[in-house]
Formats: sequence, structure tokens, C-alpha cells
Amino acid sequence: MRQRDVQQERAVVRSPEVRRASVAMMLVRASVGFLTFHLFFWLRDDYGLAAFGVAAAAGALGSVVGNVLAPRLRRSTREEVMVTIALATLAVAGLAAALTGGFAMAVALAAAVNFSGSVARMAFDAIVQRDAPHGNHSRSFARFETRFQLAWVLAGVPPVAVTLPGRVGFGLVAAMGAVALAVYGMS
Repeated sequence: MRQRDVQQERAVVRSPEVRRASVAMMLVRASVGFLTFHLFFWLRDDYGLAAFGVAAAAGALGSVVGNVLAPRLRRSTREEVMVTIALATLAVAGLAAALTGGFAMAVALAAAVNFSGSVARMAFDAIVQRDAPHGNHSRSFARFETRFQLAWVLAGVPPVAVTLPGRVGFGLVAAMGAVALAVYGMS
């Protein structure tokens, strides 16, 4: 690859739109990772391992619904609005779960967080496709996906180290969503 092409790719991948979306997406993926491990250990201790299976199934259903609705949403709205919707869903669902607590809210939050992840991912991919040089999409996606996976893994470490009460973990998900929404809105 020529030096000029590499410089052009870096400039576009570092554009404000792509950077904002990547930070938002990283926080969404961190929320998914955190919640997955939080629910596993908290539900296992308080409700039994089968309860985690129910929450995981709700999370999978949330992902499916997000993957089905995101393309329809994209036809009617801009990608940046989709990211905002995903972040707001994450923050509101986390807050509702933190205020209410319990197994049912854990299941609902698992669905909402995974739904948000699917919608945000579709929007992020569209932003990169729109703004990154066409010949460098695969390189851009690979770099971003590595960062997102690291965010998922690193956010999963605290609930592995310390089992938090359900509401505390839900509050942390709400905080991640709120911070992501604020950062995304201010950028």
C-alpha cells in the first residue's frame, strides 16, 4: 500500500464522525461484556444457573430483534440517530433495571443491551462504509473490531473479580450508557 493511501485511510478513520461512533460502539460492547459476566455470577449465586440461561436467551432474542429492526430504522433515519437511539436505550434500560431490580429486570436488560449492540453495530458499520476509503474497509473494520473485543473482555473483568448485587451492576450499565450518550452528543 502506498504511503499516501495509508495517510488518507488514517485521516478518514480518525474523522470526527468515525471516532465518535467508535467510542460509542466501544462503550456499547463494554456494556455487553460487563453485563454478560455480571449476570452470570449474580444470577448463578442468587437464582441458579438456569436463570442465566434465560437471561442469555433474552439477550440473543434482543440481538435478533435489533438485527431485524436496524435495517428498517436505517432506511428512515441517519446512522448518527441510530447510535443515539442505541445509547439512550442502554442508559434508560439500565436505569430502569437499577431502580426496579430483580430477575425479570435482569432478563429485560439483557435483551435491551443486546438490542442496543445490534443497532449500534449496524449504524457504526454504515458510518465506516460511508466515510472510510472504499479500498480500506476491511482493514478499518478489523482494527475497530479488535478494539471492540478488547473493550468487551476488559469490561468483563470486574464482575469476574467481584460479584456485585444485581442493582449495582445494572446501575453501572446505566452509567456506561449515559456516559456514552453524553460523549457522543458532545463530540
